Amino acid sequence: MRRRGPVVVAVAFGVAALIAIFFFVLPKMSAVSKARQDVIKEQTKEQALQIQLAQLQQAKQEAPQTQQALSQLKVEIPPTADIPGLIRVIADAADETGMNLATLSPGAPTVDGSGKFAIIPVSLSVDGSYFSLQEFLVKLESLPRAMKVIHTQISPGTPPYELAISLDVEVYTTDINIAPPAA
Repeated sequence: MRRRGPVVVAVAFGVAALIAIFFFVLPKMSAVSKARQDVIKEQTKEQALQIQLAQLQQAKQEAPQTQQALSQLKVEIPPTADIPGLIRVIADAADETGMNLATLSPGAPTVDGSGKFAIIPVSLSVDGSYFSLQEFLVKLESLPRAMKVIHTQISPGTPPYELAISLDVEVYTTDINIAPPAA
């Protein structure tokens, strides 16, 4: 029996150690492992937030330039159609370049596919010399209103050495209430 006593005590200590490991150490190891995963997840979130913060700080620094670009865009694509103002701008460009404005007829506005802009089609015809025509086209390109030339037709004018040009142009506005939706 004496020899069995130390063995029984050793087995009891072994069983107690296994129970202690099973009930105390393994749950703590699992909690530590979960805590490590949570730390990694939070570090990833922190990195994403740091990137977002850097982007927001850059946007804050660029805000004056962005505001200036938006102001310029508001001039190029005004909040109202202002057809009389558009006619004046084109007529002034023709006068300044020595072109004779034969016709200028705005069409019915339509809303573009995105629903954010109204497109005003404008047909115009001018005639004059080659150099006046070239200057008129440059002037038309640099007008304060944003325009897109859709179709151009150049033909000989009535007096010799004169040219006539017909343009189909799209002019834009953010006033979508003036136009029916595009088909």
